[in-house]
Amino acid sequence: MAELIDPHRITTVDALRRLYHLPTERMVKMTFPFLDDHCLRFIAESPLVFVATASETGMDCSPRGGRPGFVQAVDRRELALPDWPGNNKLSSITNLLTSDGACGLVFLVPGQDVFLRVNGSATVTTAP
Repeated sequence: MAELIDPHRITTVDALRRLYHLPTERMVKMTFPFLDDHCLRFIAESPLVFVATASETGMDCSPRGGRPGFVQAVDRRELALPDWPGNNKLSSITNLLTSDGACGLVFLVPGQDVFLRVNGSATVTTAP
């Protein structure tokens, strides 16, 4: 059986970029090296965060939830995200321990049409 070739497939960043407008200057500048007051408030109100991790053996994106404020800001550069019993596959934590610890978080607040993306590196601890 012959392999079907998608004539609409995008294979380069240049081809992709030709399909979209450039981001506004405001969007480009919305990357911060720390959590500002707005970010801290959003995290405090969020009952849901998605945790994305990757390693050489795979990728994982897992939801974590709790009462608003379950993720605590240690300071403007560090968050404490508790774990809780789940399926016990430990995919996210395993990825963190077997890679450079790169981690992406996406916080959501019900009823709001915006989200907060936080990227950085994670460590695993048993601290309460």
